[in-house]
Amino acid sequence: MVRTQIQLPDEMHRRLKAWANRIGISMSEAVRRCVAERLAGEQLELGQDGLVREAMAVVGKYADPEGESILVRSEEDHERVVEALSGLLKGNRRLVSTNYVLVETCALLQHRFGLPAVRDFENRLVPLLRVHWVDEGHHRRALERLFSADRRRVSLADSVSFVLMEAEGIREVLALDRDFEDQGFHLIPS
Repeated sequence: MVRTQIQLPDEMHRRLKAWANRIGISMSEAVRRCVAERLAGEQLELGQDGLVREAMAVVGKYADPEGESILVRSEEDHERVVEALSGLLKGNRRLVSTNYVLVETCALLQHRFGLPAVRDFENRLVPLLRVHWVDEGHHRRALERLFSADRRRVSLADSVSFVLMEAEGIREVLALDRDFEDQGFHLIPS
């Protein structure tokens, strides 16, 4: 997080402080929320084409310090995934993810690149997704599926995705992970 100083007119400071006290947050958090709300409004003003441009500007922005790709196995795979994602976004395809996948992705980005990468992901890519928040029932079904599969490579996040994709009738997945194909889903790119 970056530390910054701002100067506010007295009346604005008084109103901001009263609002922060009323909802039980710090002045810093109040300012962060105001800025986040303004930036979210700007995203709406961008429209779908602008959001797609913003999202695609982030894809591939962060290079792994060890020279390896963060999400794919090779440069060729990276290009295929970027092209597929761009096509899906420009085609106004409904993109669905789960909060488990978001947590996994944020943890990986933060570990490898720090919070700026997480912030870019959250501000530029996540707004284009419909995020399914996993409830206890889906979590339990995913655990049962994970245990019955008894395969070390399949993660709980993948298992949750399988359960939710089946429940919602989703047959295609933007992934290179053959475990999805093994479960009967069509990989994009193929």
